[in-house]
Amino acid sequence: MRKICMCVLVCLLFLGSFNLHGVRLYAETQHRVLTLDSSTTFQTMEGFGFFGARAVWWNPMPFFPTRELRLYEGGEFMTDLEWIDFILLDMGITMWRNEIYPFVPVYSTQATNSQDSNWAVQKHFVKALNDRATELGIDLRIILTVWSPPGEWKYNEHTRAYTGPMSPPPPPEGMTMQQWNRLRSDHYVDFAYWLVSALEMYREIGVEVYAISPQNEPYFNQNFNSSFYTAAEFAQMLNVVAPIIYEYFPNVYVFGAEAMLGQEHSQIIYGWNNPNMHFHRRILENATPEAMRNFVFAHHGYYDGVYAQALEHHATLWTAERNMLNTHGQNSRHGHRLWMTETSGYSNAWLEDNPNRPGSLALAMAIQSALIYGDVSAWVWWQGSDTATGAHGAYYELMRPGTNQNKIASSQHFYRYIRPGAVRIAAELDEPSRNLMASAFVHDELDNIVIVLVNNGEDQYELEISGAPGATFSSVITTGSPNYLVPGPYVNDGETITIPPHSVVTLVSGSYIEHGCRDNPVLSPAEMAARDVELAINALERVNAEGTTFIMTSRMARDVESSVTVATRQANTSAFFVDFEIIPVEYIPAVDATHFSDGVEGAFTFMVRVGEGEVYGVTEIFTMRLTYGKDYLAQPPEEELPPEEEPPPEEEPADDNPLTGPFYDVRPTPLQIIMAVLGLGILIVIVVVAKKK
Repeated sequence: MRKICMCVLVCLLFLGSFNLHGVRLYAETQHRVLTLDSSTTFQTMEGFGFFGARAVWWNPMPFFPTRELRLYEGGEFMTDLEWIDFILLDMGITMWRNEIYPFVPVYSTQATNSQDSNWAVQKHFVKALNDRATELGIDLRIILTVWSPPGEWKYNEHTRAYTGPMSPPPPPEGMTMQQWNRLRSDHYVDFAYWLVSALEMYREIGVEVYAISPQNEPYFNQNFNSSFYTAAEFAQMLNVVAPIIYEYFPNVYVFGAEAMLGQEHSQIIYGWNNPNMHFHRRILENATPEAMRNFVFAHHGYYDGVYAQALEHHATLWTAERNMLNTHGQNSRHGHRLWMTETSGYSNAWLEDNPNRPGSLALAMAIQSALIYGDVSAWVWWQGSDTATGAHGAYYELMRPGTNQNKIASSQHFYRYIRPGAVRIAAELDEPSRNLMASAFVHDELDNIVIVLVNNGEDQYELEISGAPGATFSSVITTGSPNYLVPGPYVNDGETITIPPHSVVTLVSGSYIEHGCRDNPVLSPAEMAARDVELAINALERVNAEGTTFIMTSRMARDVESSVTVATRQANTSAFFVDFEIIPVEYIPAVDATHFSDGVEGAFTFMVRVGEGEVYGVTEIFTMRLTYGKDYLAQPPEEELPPEEEPPPEEEPADDNPLTGPFYDVRPTPLQIIMAVLGLGILIVIVVVAKKK
C-alpha cells in the first residue's frame, strides 16, 4: 500500500503541472528588480515608422477603377488629414519611408514600362504629411528607397525581372537572370545624379530628405520593380554613388543594403554560407572612406523577403550583426548606426501558434530584441495602411478595415513614447528571465525616462523599479484585449508594478510630447494637460447630439463617447492621465440658426476643467444640433415635457481589467493533452503492477 501511495503522489505531482485548460492551474507570480543606470548608454534613437500612405500606391481600389483616375486623382484621396493626424499624434510615427519610382526625369511619367504611381500622385501626401509634422513640432524623418533604377540603364532595359507576364524578355543564352536584371556599371554615375535629382524634387515642396537607399533587397529578382546586385557589386556601386550624393546634399544619409538579416548571418542558424549575400560584410571590407562618410547600415526583418524572421533567432542574429559592425573589416568601428527598415508578416491575433504568422505580441518582442541586442536606432514597418478588406493582406499592413488594432498597439508602446533623440540606457533585471525583456531610454530635451517591458510568458511579475530617484512613472498596459492601451497605476522609484502575462507595459516619467516641451519646457502637469485638452477640443471634426451623448472625433482622442452635460475622459498628456471635464458655458444662436420642432441647431462655447478645479478656457465655437428637454438645452417655455423615465440598472460588466481579469482561459495545446493522457496511463500501469506484487 505504501508503494501505491508513493506512486500516486508522484503521478499527481507530474499531472499538477497541467490541466485541461492547457495551462497551469494557478498564476505564478515572480518578483524582479529592474535597475536603471544612466551612466551606461547605447544607441541614440532616430525614429519609428512605416512605408506608404493611407492606401497602397499600387492598387487603391475600389476608389479608382481606372489607371488614369488612380494616377491623377489618387493623390488627393491619399491625403487624408484626419489619418495623418492619427499616425503622427495617436500612433506616434517619427520616420516615414517611400519609393522613388524609376522615371526619367524622376518627376515625369516617362519610364521603360508601366509603373504603379508617380510623383504627381505622391507629392500631395508627402507635402501634407511633412507640413503637418512641422506644424506640430514633430521631427519627422523621411527616408527614400529605390526598388529599381531606370530601366534604360539596366541590361534588360526594364524595371522588373523576367518572372511572367508584363516582364522583359528572358535573358539571352549564356546570361543568368541575376546578370540580366542588373544596373550597368557604366551608368553608376548617371544613377547617382538621378538620385540627386530625386532629393531636389522633394526639396522643391519643402521636404529635406533624411536618408536615401540606392536599392531595396538587392539579392532578389521580382515581378515588381527590382534590381540585382551581389554583395561585392553593391559595394562597388556605393563607392561611386554615395560621394556624389554627399557633394550635393552633405547632410543626407545613405543607408543600405536593405537585405535580409538572416542572409547576412546564414551560417549561424541555417548552416550554409553564401558570400554573395554578405552585403554588410563586403561594405565593411571594400567601401571607401568617402562612401562611408554618412552611411547607415540597414537590414530587413524577414528571412526570405515575405515571412518574418523566427522569433527564437532574433537575439542571435542581432547580436552577430552588432559584433560584426564593431569588429570586422577596415570600416568597422564601435557605434556604426544600424536600422531595421522593413518587416511584416505578423498576425493581428495577440498570441499566434503559427510559426510563419507570429502574433502581435511577437511583434513587440521583435522590436525589443532589435533595440537591445542590435542597438538598432530606427525601426520601420512595411506598408502602414490599406483600405482593402480581407485576411491575406492584413499580415502585411499595420492597419486595415475589419481588423483589430493589436499590431498598432504593440507598435505604439515604442513609436509614441520613444522619441528621436532618446538614448537607450542600461536596464538590468536582478535575475534574468527568458520571457521578460526590458529596455529604458532617457531624453534630455523632453526631460523624461521611458521604460518598455515585454512579457512573452505565462508568469506574472511584480517588478520593482530602481535607479531613478525622485521619478514618478505613469503606465500603459496592453494584453491583447479590446482596450489596446489601458492606463495603469502610477509607480515611484523603489515601488513595484504588476506586469501581467503576455503583455506589453510602458512606464513614462516626464513628457513625451514635443509640442508641449518645445514651446515651454517648464510647463506644469496641469498646464500640459490644459494645453492638450485645447488641442483636442480645437480639433473636433464633428459633434453630434444623440440623446444624451456626444460622439467626438479629434486628433487626440478618436470616437470618444462622453456625457453631454459633463463630458469626462482621460487626457493622454505628457506622462500623466489627467481627468478633465468639458463644461457647457453658453449657447450662442447663430444668425442662420435652424429651429426644429424638437430642438435647434446653433453654436456653442465650452470651458474645460483640468484636474481638481483648475478651469481652462476654450474659445472655439462649435455648431451642433441639440434636442429640447434632453442634452443641456433648455426646453421651450411654452410646453412642459414629462419627466424622463428612470433607466433600468446596468448589469455589472465583466472584469476585463488586465491586472485583475482572467489570464488563463485558453484551449489546451496538443502537447499538453498528450502529456495529460500519458500521465494518466502511467498512473494506471503503476497501480496495476503494484497490486500484482
